[in-house]
Amino acid sequence: MEKYINEIKELMEKYLYIKLQIENDIAPNSIAQKMEFIEKSIKLLDGESHAILTSICFKDYKKAEIAKKLGITRQALYRKINNSIKKLIPVYKELFAKT
Repeated sequence: MEKYINEIKELMEKYLYIKLQIENDIAPNSIAQKMEFIEKSIKLLDGESHAILTSICFKDYKKAEIAKKLGITRQALYRKINNSIKKLIPVYKELFAKT
């Protein structure tokens, strides 16, 4: 599971860069599909998970900023990020285990 969490985190952290590649048709199709999955999945998450992952992925906020806004430590934020991403893993793994 850790492999998938790290893969999703990496894609989220590079979201704006990858999105630009997709728009210019230079991103591999497999990456474009993963990004589309992440975008759609984040929209379906509950309030706090949605807000945290949206801030990281789409708004490019720094984790220290997000933790401060939530009034929690960065360590607590990382736990929340991992827990939020874990909600995506079963479907992500099923769709992309071979890519």
